[in-house]
Amino acid sequence: NLTDSSDPVIIRVAPGGGLEVEVVDAQGAGIGGADVYLVQSSGTSAVTDDEGIAKLENLPPGMTLIGAKAKGFAEARTLANVPRGSVALTRQRLVLKSGVPLSG
Repeated sequence: NLTDSSDPVIIRVAPGGGLEVEVVDAQGAGIGGADVYLVQSSGTSAVTDDEGIAKLENLPPGMTLIGAKAKGFAEARTLANVPRGSVALTRQRLVLKSGVPLSG
């Protein structure tokens, strides 16, 4: 039990890991404005900058499925590993192929 005279309790929380996702076309050119997201989470997403880079930060460690989509390209997904205890972002590349959405 804690009392007024108890020693302070110190809780240390490890920082979450993260991914730096590079979204490119078939020729390796960065795709700006692409949506990058965690497939298992409806709230974790980012948009790539002009060079095709997006950052997903404060992620739990382990394997996670990420996806990317952009206008004029087919959606792509891949598994990515977020290392435990790493403060550096892990680089992951997704290649989007030219395509159009189908419906009906």
